[in-house]
Amino acid sequence: MPSENDFIARPEIEKELGVQRTLTEIGALFANALDIDSVWPEIVEAVRQLIAFDRLVISTVDSSGETMSDVYVAGTQILPGSSGNDYHVNGQPPLEEVIHEGRPILQSEEYKTSLAETNPGEALRLKAGLKSHLAVPILWQQKVVGALSFRSNQNDAFDVDDQETAERIAVQVAAGIVVLRTHREAVADAKVRSTLAELGRDASSSGSIERLGEYVSEALRSYLEYD
Repeated sequence: MPSENDFIARPEIEKELGVQRTLTEIGALFANALDIDSVWPEIVEAVRQLIAFDRLVISTVDSSGETMSDVYVAGTQILPGSSGNDYHVNGQPPLEEVIHEGRPILQSEEYKTSLAETNPGEALRLKAGLKSHLAVPILWQQKVVGALSFRSNQNDAFDVDDQETAERIAVQVAAGIVVLRTHREAVADAKVRSTLAELGRDASSSGSIERLGEYVSEALRSYLEYD
């Protein structure tokens, strides 16, 4: 006959099996995606089965570890932090720890209230009612390539179990982040090559150094934003 310990363990076993099924689902979504950007809504809904949240931001970090880009934002919409938003890691105290030290953070309303006094971004989030924060690094080959940032309207909404689950989710998301970053770098590299080729053609056809300067400015403006 089943022992008392068996009855106690069964819910935990069922919970773990559910987590594994959802993680497998997330991995399959990335594996079968023709366009990574198109699967983020499905990824977020799968994640929601494991961790309750009011806002989730999926971000990438460049190879220097200094600039982050929010690739998908779900839930409460506030600024800063819209999809496509780029910002420096330095000056973002909660995320500095995640990105530069590669470790997760758990924050309660009390800590966020203190942080909001010197951090305008956190002040906006707190004003929007987001009281709890859980963030974990997304690691690929032992390097931080992004972060998952969960926020909740409830105080002390996240615990160590949520943190461990978030880290397991990050493992699945890592492959998608790397594919996305590689694609963006390839597009940027192709644009550089195209610009250089254009400059080469202009150099050959230009009859004067003044006209060549105009060609260079026009070509570079299509790649770099400047006034």
